[in-house]
Amino acid sequence: MKVIIKDSGDVKKVSYGYAVNFLFPRGLAIPATNENLGKIERIKKEKEADKAKENKLKENKFNQLSGKKFIIKTKAGENGRLFGTITKKELAKTIKVDKKEIVLVKPIKKIGLYEIELKSGSFKTSVKLEVKKDK
Repeated sequence: MKVIIKDSGDVKKVSYGYAVNFLFPRGLAIPATNENLGKIERIKKEKEADKAKENKLKENKFNQLSGKKFIIKTKAGENGRLFGTITKKELAKTIKVDKKEIVLVKPIKKIGLYEIELKSGSFKTSVKLEVKKDK
């Protein structure tokens, strides 16, 4: 008997007993009828369209951020060392991106100008960050 696995949308051939007694009652699969195959294809196309739209939005966002300069003011000692470090969480809040998109090679511990790389999937850009002493 052919079934459609719900999570992946794959069509598999399984025994009748396995399908009726295990897969169907647990909602893991549905019968591979023409109607259900059509539904699965429509769902796959919708997911692909959503993914393409999401990628386009990310690309636009990264293009807008490219080369911009952000400033963070924080407490620091006389020699320019920060009291603590600037984390990805703080950077994400300042730049308004997800912290997973920030590539930080080493923590920021001193006052100065830094170049921060942003990466999400195949999209990359960099922004400038100036860390200033808060008075």
